[in-house]
Amino acid sequence: MASRSLIKNIDDLIRCRRGKAASLRRTALKAVESGIRSVMPENFMKKLKLRGRRLIVDGQRIDLKQFDEVLVLGAGKAAVNMAKYVERLLSKYISRGFIVVPKGLHEGHGLKKIKAAPSTHPFPSDLGLKAAQEMLRYAEEVTEKTLTIFLLSGGASALLPLPAPPLTLQDKIEVTKLLLESGATIHEVNAVRKHLSAVKGGWLGKRLARGRVLSLILSDV
Repeated sequence: MASRSLIKNIDDLIRCRRGKAASLRRTALKAVESGIRSVMPENFMKKLKLRGRRLIVDGQRIDLKQFDEVLVLGAGKAAVNMAKYVERLLSKYISRGFIVVPKGLHEGHGLKKIKAAPSTHPFPSDLGLKAAQEMLRYAEEVTEKTLTIFLLSGGASALLPLPAPPLTLQDKIEVTKLLLESGATIHEVNAVRKHLSAVKGGWLGKRLARGRVLSLILSDV
């Protein structure tokens, strides 16, 4: 059975043209749809496979027997769907997990071993601050025998607002507001954010690097 189109009004878009123009428009829309499907979390994550006790992704083979624990961390708008796939694939190996997602997506997801915490986007908030602090606590407990699978997707930068001292959360809120009102691009916003953060710009990665890290990144920028 043919899969349902992601473009809800695709028939209307094609119908407004006739003959060869309609055919060309259909081809173009199908190409757009194919590109979208290729980066949907449930399709992108299929690149991660399990063969026996070996985790395989993009040519890498990771022997799970080398580790005392498998920790799943993540943040972003697609983190729930990414975590669902990882939990289905590695349920018996996952020791614990923690993801940060937009408020409203943290409930009713069905995850059993991976906890989901709410945050806000695009403006930082106390919810996000609390979630980022908890993420840091997980990272502090990593040892050389930990495999961390990090699930990163769009929105993660805003969802994890942990200001670098002596900055405050209010400072980050004001900076974000000024950047967005000035028309700054997402690349420019993120470039500034990482210099104000205790987790971005490699700071969280530095803590996780005590063990081994496998990052699965789904980005639209």
